[in-house]
Amino acid sequence: KMAFHGMRVTPADALYDIADLSRVWVLADVYESDLPLVRVGMQAELAAPYLPGRGWRGPVTYVNPTVEEKTRTVKVRIELANDGLLLKPDMFVDASLQADLGTGLSVPESAVIDSGGRKLVFVDHGEGHFEPREIRLGVRAGAGFQVLSGLADGERVVTSANFLLDSESSLRSALSGMAAPAPSGAASPAPQAPAHQH
Repeated sequence: KMAFHGMRVTPADALYDIADLSRVWVLADVYESDLPLVRVGMQAELAAPYLPGRGWRGPVTYVNPTVEEKTRTVKVRIELANDGLLLKPDMFVDASLQADLGTGLSVPESAVIDSGGRKLVFVDHGEGHFEPREIRLGVRAGAGFQVLSGLADGERVVTSANFLLDSESSLRSALSGMAAPAPSGAASPAPQAPAHQH
């Protein structure tokens, strides 16, 4: 309600905004890297942290053709029924979109070392031998990433190497040290996980 008693109005002035809130639009921000997986018609699941136990489901009805420069995201419109009128204009909700990636390999996020231009993992060959391997990643898949090339099903990768390698210089040092013999003394094994089919 923009009108108040005694105000002067012209034909260009809006006095009230009247809307039917029984159906609403949710405008979700999708990162441009995830955009190839988003399509009109796919179902979205929504939840609001301030309304625990409640959820909504609705289709994607529009994907904005432009990317927002500062956030590198694209607005995706989801339409849904607003039973009980619990969703109000300008509220925030969490939206989940699930896409079928088919069958393939994935690795945990903690196993991947990003050196800037390359993505690496350390492959465990047993008996303390680790091989740095460059891999090519696809989209995020759950708690990890889809592997497009560089690993085979069943190969084991170190999952806690990231905290040791925090820059390109330390990465080069670690890679050159892979061939050096290990110092004597007690050592505990590095946590590992197999690359596996999803």
